[in-house]
Amino acid sequence: MDNKTGKFILSLRQEKGLSQYQLAEMIPISRQAVSKWERGENIPDSYTLLKLSEMFNVTINELLLGERQLDNSVESLEKTTLNIVDESNKKTEKLKKIKRVLIIFSIIITALLLSFLSYYFISSYNTVEVYTISGASKSKKFHTNNGIFITTKEKFYIKISKIKYNKNIKIKSIQLSYTNNEGEIIMVQDKDVDNLNIKEYYGYSEKINKEDFKYMKKNLYLKIFYDDDQHKDEVDMIPLKLRRDFKNSNLFFTKKQKYKKEINHDNTSIKEVKDETKTQQEENKEEEKKEEEKKEETPVETPKTEETQPVVNQPKEEPKQVQADEPITIEKIAQKIKELGTYTDDGYYYEVKEGTKIINYLYQENLNQIMMIDLSSGDSWSYIGAAKMYSCAKEYNEEACRNIVMENAKEYLFKR
Repeated sequence: MDNKTGKFILSLRQEKGLSQYQLAEMIPISRQAVSKWERGENIPDSYTLLKLSEMFNVTINELLLGERQLDNSVESLEKTTLNIVDESNKKTEKLKKIKRVLIIFSIIITALLLSFLSYYFISSYNTVEVYTISGASKSKKFHTNNGIFITTKEKFYIKISKIKYNKNIKIKSIQLSYTNNEGEIIMVQDKDVDNLNIKEYYGYSEKINKEDFKYMKKNLYLKIFYDDDQHKDEVDMIPLKLRRDFKNSNLFFTKKQKYKKEINHDNTSIKEVKDETKTQQEENKEEEKKEEEKKEETPVETPKTEETQPVVNQPKEEPKQVQADEPITIEKIAQKIKELGTYTDDGYYYEVKEGTKIINYLYQENLNQIMMIDLSSGDSWSYIGAAKMYSCAKEYNEEACRNIVMENAKEYLFKR
Protein backbone atom coordinates (compact mmCIF):
# COMPACT_ATOMS: atom_id res chain seq x y z
CA MET A 1 0.00 0.00 0.00
CA ASP A 2 1.01 3.67 -0.36
CA ASN A 3 2.88 4.91 2.70
CA LYS A 4 0.74 8.08 2.62
CA THR A 5 -2.14 6.20 4.26
CA GLY A 6 0.14 4.98 7.02
CA LYS A 7 1.56 8.43 7.66
CA PHE A 8 -1.95 9.89 7.69
CA ILE A 9 -3.10 7.36 10.33
CA LEU A 10 0.06 8.21 12.35
CA SER A 11 -0.73 11.96 12.24
CA LEU A 12 -4.39 11.36 13.19
CA ARG A 13 -3.32 9.22 16.16
CA GLN A 14 -0.83 11.81 17.35
CA GLU A 15 -3.46 14.59 17.02
CA LYS A 16 -5.65 12.60 19.42
CA GLY A 17 -2.69 12.02 21.74
CA LEU A 18 -3.01 8.24 21.52
CA SER A 19 -0.29 5.61 21.64
CA GLN A 20 -0.29 2.63 19.29
CA TYR A 21 -1.36 0.39 22.16
CA GLN A 22 -4.29 2.71 23.10
CA LEU A 23 -5.49 2.91 19.49
CA ALA A 24 -5.29 -0.86 19.16
CA GLU A 25 -7.37 -1.29 22.35
CA MET A 26 -10.11 1.05 21.06
CA ILE A 27 -10.68 -0.79 17.75
CA PRO A 28 -9.75 -3.55 19.10
CA ILE A 29 -6.75 -5.09 17.28
CA SER A 30 -3.09 -5.86 18.07
CA ARG A 31 -0.50 -3.13 18.51
CA GLN A 32 1.63 -4.79 15.82
CA ALA A 33 -1.15 -4.26 13.25
CA VAL A 34 -1.21 -0.50 13.98
CA SER A 35 2.58 -0.39 13.62
CA LYS A 36 2.37 -2.13 10.20
CA TRP A 37 -0.22 0.44 8.97
CA GLU A 38 1.94 3.35 9.95
CA ARG A 39 5.02 1.81 8.27
CA GLY A 40 3.04 1.22 5.07
CA GLU A 41 3.40 -2.60 5.24
CA ASN A 42 -0.33 -3.33 5.48
CA ILE A 43 -3.76 -1.72 4.99
CA PRO A 44 -6.74 -1.88 7.38
CA ASP A 45 -9.70 -4.04 6.38
CA SER A 46 -13.15 -2.60 5.65
CA TYR A 47 -14.42 -2.95 9.23
CA THR A 48 -11.31 -1.26 10.66
CA LEU A 49 -11.52 1.57 8.09
CA LEU A 50 -15.09 2.31 9.25
CA LYS A 51 -13.91 2.36 12.87
CA LEU A 52 -11.00 4.71 12.09
CA SER A 53 -13.31 6.95 10.04
CA GLU A 54 -15.65 7.36 13.03
CA MET A 55 -12.84 7.83 15.58
CA PHE A 56 -10.89 10.47 13.63
CA ASN A 57 -13.93 12.08 11.91
CA VAL A 58 -12.58 11.55 8.39
CA THR A 59 -14.01 9.72 5.38
CA ILE A 60 -12.80 6.35 4.20
CA ASN A 61 -11.78 8.01 0.96
CA GLU A 62 -9.51 10.43 2.88
CA LEU A 63 -7.96 7.56 4.83
CA LEU A 64 -7.13 5.74 1.61
CA LEU A 65 -5.80 8.92 -0.10
CA GLY A 66 -3.70 9.77 2.97
CA GLU A 67 -4.91 13.40 3.28
CA ARG A 68 -8.00 15.47 4.03
CA GLN A 69 -10.08 16.54 1.03
CA LEU A 70 -11.91 19.87 0.87
CA ASP A 71 -14.37 18.71 -1.79
CA ASN A 72 -15.46 15.14 -1.78
CA SER A 73 -15.70 14.99 -5.57
CA VAL A 74 -16.38 11.98 -7.77
CA GLU A 75 -13.02 12.40 -9.43
CA SER A 76 -11.07 11.94 -6.20
CA LEU A 77 -13.21 8.90 -5.30
CA GLU A 78 -12.49 7.28 -8.68
CA LYS A 79 -8.78 7.93 -8.20
CA THR A 80 -8.82 6.25 -4.82
CA THR A 81 -10.71 3.24 -6.17
CA LEU A 82 -8.30 2.85 -9.10
CA ASN A 83 -5.32 2.92 -6.70
CA ILE A 84 -6.90 0.15 -4.63
CA VAL A 85 -7.59 -1.93 -7.77
CA ASP A 86 -4.01 -1.46 -8.98
CA GLU A 87 -2.63 -2.50 -5.61
CA SER A 88 -4.85 -5.60 -5.57
CA ASN A 89 -3.79 -6.54 -9.11
CA LYS A 90 -0.12 -6.26 -8.18
CA LYS A 91 -0.64 -8.63 -5.24
CA THR A 92 -2.54 -11.09 -7.45
CA GLU A 93 0.28 -11.11 -10.00
CA LYS A 94 2.84 -11.75 -7.28
CA LEU A 95 0.81 -14.71 -5.98
CA LYS A 96 0.52 -16.14 -9.48
CA LYS A 97 4.28 -15.89 -10.00
CA ILE A 98 4.93 -17.59 -6.67
CA LYS A 99 2.53 -20.42 -7.59
CA ARG A 100 4.20 -20.90 -10.98
CA VAL A 101 7.64 -21.08 -9.34
CA LEU A 102 6.39 -23.63 -6.77
CA ILE A 103 4.82 -25.80 -9.49
CA ILE A 104 8.00 -25.77 -11.59
CA PHE A 105 10.11 -26.53 -8.52
CA SER A 106 7.81 -29.45 -7.57
CA ILE A 107 8.02 -30.91 -11.10
CA ILE A 108 11.84 -30.72 -11.05
CA ILE A 109 12.04 -32.39 -7.60
CA THR A 110 9.62 -35.17 -8.68
CA ALA A 111 11.57 -35.79 -11.89
CA LEU A 112 14.86 -36.01 -9.98
CA LEU A 113 13.34 -38.37 -7.41
CA LEU A 114 11.89 -40.66 -10.09
CA SER A 115 15.22 -40.67 -11.94
CA PHE A 116 17.07 -41.63 -8.75
CA LEU A 117 14.60 -44.40 -7.89
CA SER A 118 14.73 -45.74 -11.46
CA TYR A 119 18.53 -45.79 -11.41
CA TYR A 120 18.58 -47.46 -7.99
CA PHE A 121 16.07 -50.11 -9.09
CA ILE A 122 17.90 -50.89 -12.34
CA SER A 123 21.30 -51.06 -10.63
CA SER A 124 20.17 -53.21 -7.64
CA TYR A 125 17.41 -55.42 -9.12
CA ASN A 126 18.25 -59.11 -9.31
CA THR A 127 21.76 -58.60 -7.86
CA VAL A 128 21.52 -60.38 -4.48
CA GLU A 129 21.42 -64.18 -4.16
CA VAL A 130 21.59 -66.30 -1.00
CA TYR A 131 22.57 -70.00 -1.11
CA THR A 132 22.81 -72.68 1.57
CA ILE A 133 25.95 -74.88 1.57
CA SER A 134 26.17 -78.55 2.57
CA GLY A 135 28.04 -81.69 1.62
CA ALA A 136 29.61 -84.99 2.71
CA SER A 137 32.77 -86.77 1.66
CA LYS A 138 32.59 -90.09 -0.18
CA SER A 139 34.72 -91.70 2.54
CA LYS A 140 31.92 -90.93 5.03
CA LYS A 141 34.46 -89.37 7.40
CA PHE A 142 33.47 -85.70 7.02
CA HIS A 143 30.27 -83.73 6.45
CA THR A 144 29.05 -80.17 6.86
CA ASN A 145 25.71 -78.40 6.60
CA ASN A 146 24.02 -75.03 7.19
CA GLY A 147 26.77 -73.03 5.48
CA ILE A 148 25.85 -69.89 3.57
CA PHE A 149 26.94 -68.18 0.35
CA ILE A 150 25.80 -64.60 -0.41
CA THR A 151 26.62 -62.86 -3.67
CA THR A 152 25.91 -59.20 -4.47
CA LYS A 153 26.78 -56.91 -7.36
CA GLU A 154 30.21 -56.10 -5.94
CA LYS A 155 30.99 -58.53 -3.10
CA PHE A 156 30.50 -62.13 -2.04
CA TYR A 157 30.41 -63.77 1.40
CA ILE A 158 31.07 -67.44 2.18
CA LYS A 159 30.70 -69.08 5.60
CA ILE A 160 31.36 -72.80 5.98
CA SER A 161 29.73 -74.31 9.05
CA LYS A 162 31.53 -76.55 11.52
CA ILE A 163 32.81 -79.80 9.95
CA LYS A 164 31.65 -83.02 11.61
CA TYR A 165 34.18 -85.88 11.87
CA ASN A 166 35.24 -88.76 14.09
CA LYS A 167 37.25 -88.16 17.27
CA ASN A 168 40.23 -90.23 16.12
CA ILE A 169 40.88 -87.78 13.24
CA LYS A 170 43.14 -84.75 13.61
CA ILE A 171 42.55 -82.11 10.92
CA LYS A 172 45.68 -80.12 10.04
CA SER A 173 44.10 -77.65 7.61
CA ILE A 174 41.21 -77.18 5.20
CA GLN A 175 41.21 -75.65 1.74
CA LEU A 176 38.22 -74.10 -0.04
CA SER A 177 38.57 -74.31 -3.83
CA TYR A 178 36.67 -74.50 -7.09
CA THR A 179 37.54 -75.46 -10.66
CA ASN A 180 37.02 -73.44 -13.83
CA ASN A 181 38.31 -73.79 -17.40
CA GLU A 182 41.84 -72.97 -16.26
CA GLY A 183 41.92 -75.59 -13.47
CA GLU A 184 41.82 -75.45 -9.67
CA ILE A 185 41.35 -72.05 -8.02
CA ILE A 186 42.28 -71.97 -4.30
CA MET A 187 40.11 -69.40 -2.50
CA VAL A 188 41.42 -69.85 1.04
CA GLN A 189 43.38 -72.32 3.19
CA ASP A 190 43.17 -72.20 6.98
CA LYS A 191 43.91 -74.25 10.10
CA ASP A 192 40.78 -73.02 11.88
CA VAL A 193 38.26 -75.71 10.87
CA ASP A 194 35.43 -74.21 12.93
CA ASN A 195 35.42 -70.75 11.40
CA LEU A 196 36.07 -70.59 7.66
CA ASN A 197 34.80 -67.24 6.34
CA ILE A 198 35.48 -65.28 3.16
CA LYS A 199 34.43 -61.70 2.39
CA GLU A 200 35.86 -60.18 -0.76
CA TYR A 201 35.13 -57.82 -3.66
CA TYR A 202 34.85 -59.31 -7.15
CA GLY A 203 37.90 -58.38 -9.17
CA TYR A 204 39.94 -57.43 -6.08
CA SER A 205 41.85 -60.68 -6.47
CA GLU A 206 43.07 -61.59 -9.95
CA LYS A 207 41.95 -65.19 -9.43
CA ILE A 208 38.30 -64.56 -8.51
CA ASN A 209 35.99 -62.74 -10.94
CA LYS A 210 32.24 -62.26 -11.16
CA GLU A 211 32.10 -64.61 -14.15
CA ASP A 212 33.57 -67.43 -12.02
CA PHE A 213 30.44 -67.58 -9.86
CA LYS A 214 28.83 -70.04 -12.30
CA TYR A 215 31.77 -72.38 -11.70
CA MET A 216 31.59 -71.91 -7.91
CA LYS A 217 27.95 -73.04 -7.89
CA LYS A 218 28.82 -76.34 -9.61
CA ASN A 219 32.42 -77.10 -8.66
CA LEU A 220 32.93 -75.77 -5.12
CA TYR A 221 34.61 -78.20 -2.70
CA LEU A 222 36.60 -78.52 0.54
CA LYS A 223 39.95 -80.29 0.71
CA ILE A 224 40.74 -81.66 4.17
CA PHE A 225 44.32 -82.48 5.18
CA TYR A 226 44.33 -84.74 8.24
CA ASP A 227 45.94 -87.55 10.25
CA ASP A 228 44.19 -90.52 11.87
CA ASP A 229 45.18 -93.55 13.96
CA GLN A 230 46.25 -95.60 10.94
CA HIS A 231 47.51 -93.09 8.36
CA LYS A 232 49.42 -89.82 8.19
CA ASP A 233 49.14 -86.94 5.73
CA GLU A 234 45.76 -88.04 4.35
CA VAL A 235 43.61 -85.87 2.04
CA ASP A 236 39.83 -86.06 1.66
CA MET A 237 37.36 -83.94 -0.26
CA ILE A 238 33.80 -82.72 0.43
CA PRO A 239 31.91 -81.69 -2.73
CA LEU A 240 29.76 -78.72 -1.66
CA LYS A 241 26.23 -78.28 -2.95
CA LEU A 242 24.74 -74.79 -3.24
CA ARG A 243 20.96 -74.48 -3.10
CA ARG A 244 19.45 -71.08 -3.74
CA ASP A 245 17.35 -69.79 -0.85
CA PHE A 246 16.67 -66.18 -1.92
CA LYS A 247 16.99 -63.82 -4.90
CA ASN A 248 15.78 -60.20 -5.09
CA SER A 249 13.88 -60.77 -8.34
CA ASN A 250 10.44 -59.62 -7.11
CA LEU A 251 9.19 -56.19 -8.12
CA PHE A 252 7.18 -55.87 -4.91
CA PHE A 253 7.74 -57.23 -1.42
CA THR A 254 5.04 -59.89 -0.87
CA LYS A 255 6.01 -61.37 2.48
CA LYS A 256 2.43 -61.59 3.78
CA GLN A 257 1.16 -63.34 0.66
CA LYS A 258 3.98 -65.89 0.74
CA TYR A 259 3.46 -66.42 4.44
CA LYS A 260 -0.24 -67.11 3.88
CA LYS A 261 0.58 -69.54 1.08
CA GLU A 262 3.04 -71.40 3.30
CA ILE A 263 0.49 -71.58 6.13
CA ASN A 264 -2.19 -72.89 3.81
CA HIS A 265 0.26 -75.37 2.30
CA ASP A 266 1.40 -76.54 5.71
CA ASN A 267 -2.16 -76.84 6.99
CA THR A 268 -3.11 -79.06 4.08
CA SER A 269 -0.06 -81.27 4.65
CA ILE A 270 -0.87 -81.53 8.36
CA LYS A 271 -4.47 -82.36 7.47
CA GLU A 272 -3.31 -85.10 5.12
CA VAL A 273 -1.10 -86.60 7.86
CA LYS A 274 -4.00 -86.44 10.35
CA ASP A 275 -6.37 -88.06 7.85
CA GLU A 276 -3.84 -90.86 7.24
CA THR A 277 -3.43 -91.49 10.95
CA LYS A 278 -7.21 -91.57 11.42
CA THR A 279 -7.72 -94.11 8.65
CA GLN A 280 -4.88 -96.30 9.96
CA GLN A 281 -6.23 -96.13 13.49
CA GLU A 282 -9.70 -97.10 12.27
CA GLU A 283 -8.26 -100.02 10.33
CA ASN A 284 -6.32 -101.15 13.41
CA LYS A 285 -9.46 -100.99 15.54
CA GLU A 286 -11.41 -103.07 12.99
CA GLU A 287 -8.64 -105.69 12.96
CA GLU A 288 -8.68 -105.82 16.78
CA LYS A 289 -12.45 -106.35 16.80
CA LYS A 290 -12.18 -109.18 14.27
CA GLU A 291 -9.44 -110.87 16.29
CA GLU A 292 -11.52 -110.60 19.47
CA GLU A 293 -14.57 -112.04 17.70
CA LYS A 294 -12.50 -114.99 16.43
CA LYS A 295 -11.18 -115.67 19.93
CA GLU A 296 -14.71 -115.67 21.35
CA GLU A 297 -15.94 -118.09 18.64
CA THR A 298 -13.03 -120.57 18.94
CA PRO A 299 -12.31 -121.47 22.57
CA VAL A 300 -8.66 -122.00 23.40
CA GLU A 301 -7.79 -125.39 24.98
CA THR A 302 -5.01 -125.02 27.46
CA PRO A 303 -3.45 -127.99 29.32
CA LYS A 304 -3.34 -127.85 33.08
CA THR A 305 0.43 -128.08 33.21
CA GLU A 306 2.48 -125.23 34.66
CA GLU A 307 4.40 -124.69 31.38
CA THR A 308 1.22 -123.83 29.40
CA GLN A 309 -0.28 -121.46 32.01
CA PRO A 310 1.59 -118.32 30.75
CA VAL A 311 -0.22 -118.74 27.38
CA VAL A 312 -3.27 -117.10 28.96
CA ASN A 313 -1.30 -113.83 29.36
CA GLN A 314 -0.28 -113.63 25.65
CA PRO A 315 -3.09 -111.21 24.56
CA LYS A 316 -1.52 -108.52 26.80
CA GLU A 317 1.40 -108.24 24.31
CA GLU A 318 -0.89 -107.27 21.38
CA PRO A 319 -0.95 -103.50 22.15
CA LYS A 320 2.83 -103.44 21.50
CA GLN A 321 2.26 -104.62 17.91
CA VAL A 322 -0.41 -101.97 17.45
CA GLN A 323 2.00 -99.28 18.68
CA ALA A 324 4.63 -100.40 16.20
CA ASP A 325 2.11 -99.95 13.34
CA GLU A 326 1.18 -96.44 14.39
CA PRO A 327 2.18 -93.72 11.87
CA ILE A 328 5.50 -92.00 12.41
CA THR A 329 5.13 -88.21 12.62
CA ILE A 330 7.86 -85.59 12.44
CA GLU A 331 7.23 -84.64 16.04
CA LYS A 332 7.85 -88.26 17.09
CA ILE A 333 11.10 -88.36 15.09
CA ALA A 334 12.31 -85.18 16.79
CA GLN A 335 11.46 -86.60 20.22
CA LYS A 336 13.24 -89.86 19.43
CA ILE A 337 16.41 -88.06 18.31
CA LYS A 338 16.32 -86.07 21.57
CA GLU A 339 15.99 -89.29 23.59
CA LEU A 340 18.71 -91.27 21.80
CA GLY A 341 21.10 -88.52 20.68
CA THR A 342 23.43 -86.02 22.27
CA TYR A 343 23.23 -82.24 22.19
CA THR A 344 25.81 -80.41 19.99
CA ASP A 345 26.25 -76.84 18.75
CA ASP A 346 23.99 -77.61 15.78
CA GLY A 347 21.27 -79.37 17.81
CA TYR A 348 20.49 -82.95 18.83
CA TYR A 349 22.71 -85.40 16.93
CA TYR A 350 22.31 -89.19 16.67
CA GLU A 351 24.13 -91.76 14.49
CA VAL A 352 22.79 -95.22 13.56
CA LYS A 353 25.09 -97.98 12.21
CA GLU A 354 23.48 -101.01 10.59
CA GLY A 355 26.16 -103.11 8.89
CA THR A 356 27.59 -101.01 6.06
CA LYS A 357 24.71 -98.52 6.30
CA ILE A 358 25.36 -95.41 8.40
CA ILE A 359 22.60 -92.85 8.95
CA ASN A 360 23.10 -89.57 10.79
CA TYR A 361 20.08 -87.74 12.22
CA LEU A 362 20.23 -84.08 13.25
CA TYR A 363 17.38 -82.15 14.86
CA GLN A 364 17.72 -78.37 15.11
CA GLU A 365 15.22 -77.37 17.76
CA ASN A 366 15.46 -73.61 17.21
CA LEU A 367 14.61 -74.02 13.49
CA ASN A 368 12.36 -77.03 14.06
CA GLN A 369 14.13 -78.98 11.29
CA ILE A 370 15.24 -82.59 10.85
CA MET A 371 18.17 -83.56 8.62
CA MET A 372 18.95 -87.15 7.66
CA ILE A 373 22.26 -88.07 5.96
CA ASP A 374 22.80 -91.58 4.54
CA LEU A 375 26.61 -91.76 4.52
CA SER A 376 26.68 -95.28 3.04
CA SER A 377 25.64 -93.91 -0.35
CA GLY A 378 27.83 -90.81 -0.26
CA ASP A 379 25.77 -87.69 -0.79
CA SER A 380 22.21 -88.85 -0.16
CA TRP A 381 20.37 -86.67 2.38
CA SER A 382 16.92 -85.35 3.13
CA TYR A 383 16.00 -82.14 4.91
CA ILE A 384 12.53 -81.52 6.36
CA GLY A 385 10.77 -79.25 8.82
CA ALA A 386 8.00 -79.91 11.33
CA ALA A 387 5.28 -79.47 8.70
CA LYS A 388 7.13 -78.67 5.49
CA MET A 389 9.89 -80.31 3.42
CA TYR A 390 12.76 -77.91 2.65
CA SER A 391 14.93 -79.83 0.19
CA CYS A 392 15.88 -83.36 -0.84
CA ALA A 393 18.96 -84.45 -2.79
CA LYS A 394 17.61 -87.64 -4.36
CA GLU A 395 13.92 -86.84 -4.69
CA TYR A 396 12.59 -83.49 -5.86
CA ASN A 397 9.04 -84.38 -4.88
CA GLU A 398 7.98 -83.22 -1.42
CA GLU A 399 5.89 -86.29 -0.62
CA ALA A 400 8.62 -88.68 -1.81
CA CYS A 401 11.27 -86.92 0.27
CA ARG A 402 9.04 -86.96 3.33
CA ASN A 403 8.45 -90.72 2.86
CA ILE A 404 12.23 -91.34 2.73
CA VAL A 405 12.69 -89.73 6.13
CA MET A 406 9.65 -91.49 7.58
CA GLU A 407 10.74 -94.95 6.36
CA ASN A 408 14.33 -94.54 7.59
CA ALA A 409 13.12 -93.30 10.96
CA LYS A 410 10.71 -96.22 11.26
CA GLU A 411 13.45 -98.69 10.30
CA TYR A 412 16.46 -97.34 12.19
CA LEU A 413 15.09 -95.21 15.05
CA PHE A 414 11.89 -96.78 16.33
CA LYS A 415 13.06 -100.44 16.26
CA ARG A 416 15.67 -99.64 18.88
